[in-house]
Amino acid sequence: MSSVAADRDRVVDERSPLIAPTLQNSSTSATFSPANQPSPTRGDRLSPLLAPIYTEPVGKPQLQQQRQTSGKNNAAARRLSLISSEAWSAAIEEQRGESTWGQTLFNTVNVLIGVGLLAEPLAFADAGWAIGTILLLFCALITNYTGKMLAKIMRQDSSLATYADVLIKAYGTRAKNMVYALFILELGALSIALCTLFADSMESLYPAVSSQAYKVIFFFIILPTTFLPLRFLSLTSLLGIISSFTLLLVLVTDGALKKHQPGSLRDPMPTAAGPRWMRLPLSFGLLMSGFAGHAVIPSLYRDMKNPSQFNSVIDIAYIIAFSISMLFGTLGYIMFGNNVSSEVTRDLLATKGNPAVLNKIAVWMVALNPVVKYAVTNAPLVQTFEVMLGIQKTRPMNERRSRPRFRSPHDSGASAILEGSAIMSEDSSSSISGLEGNESSSRTKNQEPFLLRYRAFITRPLLTALIVVLAIVIPDFGRVLSFLGSASAFIICCIGPIGAYLILGRQTPFNKGSTTPNTITPSAMEENVFSSSVSKSRLGGDEASKYPLVVKGFERVLCWSLLIVSACLAITGTVWSVMPLESSD
Repeated sequence: MSSVAADRDRVVDERSPLIAPTLQNSSTSATFSPANQPSPTRGDRLSPLLAPIYTEPVGKPQLQQQRQTSGKNNAAARRLSLISSEAWSAAIEEQRGESTWGQTLFNTVNVLIGVGLLAEPLAFADAGWAIGTILLLFCALITNYTGKMLAKIMRQDSSLATYADVLIKAYGTRAKNMVYALFILELGALSIALCTLFADSMESLYPAVSSQAYKVIFFFIILPTTFLPLRFLSLTSLLGIISSFTLLLVLVTDGALKKHQPGSLRDPMPTAAGPRWMRLPLSFGLLMSGFAGHAVIPSLYRDMKNPSQFNSVIDIAYIIAFSISMLFGTLGYIMFGNNVSSEVTRDLLATKGNPAVLNKIAVWMVALNPVVKYAVTNAPLVQTFEVMLGIQKTRPMNERRSRPRFRSPHDSGASAILEGSAIMSEDSSSSISGLEGNESSSRTKNQEPFLLRYRAFITRPLLTALIVVLAIVIPDFGRVLSFLGSASAFIICCIGPIGAYLILGRQTPFNKGSTTPNTITPSAMEENVFSSSVSKSRLGGDEASKYPLVVKGFERVLCWSLLIVSACLAITGTVWSVMPLESSD
């Protein structure tokens, strides 16, 4: 019996300090026989890592001496305590989405339905009924497929939070500048389109003032909004959807009430089944611009309570977006034929016999939409531009993890675009070290150079003025949308995701960059538990290992085919969007 007790003593003494209970002022030769073992308490029944460490009270001098002489074990324990108390709850809370299935659907539809609707009739006039319908269906299907690609890539790695994270993970850190340039190109073109849309709409309402003058007025109206916090601009989501459905309602009402062409559904204008060949490439970008929302899709995916339902959200959202785009383009083309302009609202106002009050309400909705949305578009544009100039540092991943990044369902219109910007993520690392650096950020804020401290008062007015100047130089709204769709949307929505999908799909199912330590240390133990908990909370279990990302066979051939077709359409559409062409056939 004594030998058995000695073996038990030796096992207890050899256990790790973090696992064995700490007993102060006790003999090291104590035995744990059933006779002298105390009755188990709640702390004894807990897991060894969760059980409390019982110590006797010590004085302040003794406490300081104990901290100085504790060595590596206490340092590891303090690190474990720091991570557990500060990072654990924040990281787990951050990884838990907030949006339901319906809220995510609402946000996705709002992203897809935008200013591109106004030019859908012109796209059908350029492409004709046959090619226009095929192109619109192609754009909807390929962007739906690539949106699911992004979600599938993010399902494999819970550290991926933004579109930039996905591209940097696939193409490497050298792709950061390319990602920044893409976002500046896309958001800059969108800002120009918003400025042009406001000016053209106001000119339709009050033609006594020129469109160029309204663009200057637009500068002074929206400049103060660029300094507002994004939470005050959250109504953009609701306003955008209301504006789109109001336009559709006005279009149907005007067409049904008017008996004779132009602008009548009863007496349609002449249309063509074939395209206007010299203007056909312009329709590529016009049709694609209606489905350009991939910069925001990663944020919407991460914000879902149940990400496994994201594919169904994408499918229904694209069915809604395709149906509205098809209906809008069809009605506008039937009502105005080849004479339709790049903004169908201008045609409604210019047509005699339509209800003037109803048309003015629709145009006012279109004019107010850019005023509210410009600040949302300008925020990531300014920050990305500042990062490229080196006057703003990117926010580290560990700093972002210290607070939830997901927005309220009511803030989708503002936060989603900002979270989708390139500057929101510097890398795709899942490390949670460096949390102590947040405390020193407030102390060094007052020591920043003048340019860094007041950069908002310099870059935002300058960029807004540059946008207005470019809008004056490029006055054609249709050309801007065509360039936005061809040069930007095809790259961001098709070429970028497909390339990343092919690159990551040819790798091993597991992350090649994994640095799981061979030696079980307290920090390694915590990181392993953290990664496991995050994966289960986000994926509903070990979903990443069940469904590895492997692209092969027919799917790989399909991806390469779509990549080549997208590149050809993007190049052709971009060239045509800057070429001087006649406005008619």
